[in-house]
Amino acid sequence: MIVDEPGGYVYYGSMTAAPYAGSVFKKIADYLGIKVGESELTVQMPELTDVSLHDAINILGQSELYYELVGEGDKVVSTVPTAGTMLPKGDAVLVRLG
Repeated sequence: MIVDEPGGYVYYGSMTAAPYAGSVFKKIADYLGIKVGESELTVQMPELTDVSLHDAINILGQSELYYELVGEGDKVVSTVPTAGTMLPKGDAVLVRLG
């Protein structure tokens, strides 16, 4: 899967093409009758908007998620992916500061 010239500040393959690839593979699994479910290897992306940087780092650590910081400031403005998204443990999230 290729995303040609992604816009905005998100340009990593894991954050641009991977969601589309995941959707395609889910449809393939549904078509083939393969059961794909939540497991202990997944974690829900926590709500971090308006949380201090220090607290956000602690929350992500407890959720077994890695992070990459974008911007400056001591409060979280947004995250990619958004809160509530199911992610594999050990996945990386983008944390935008402001």
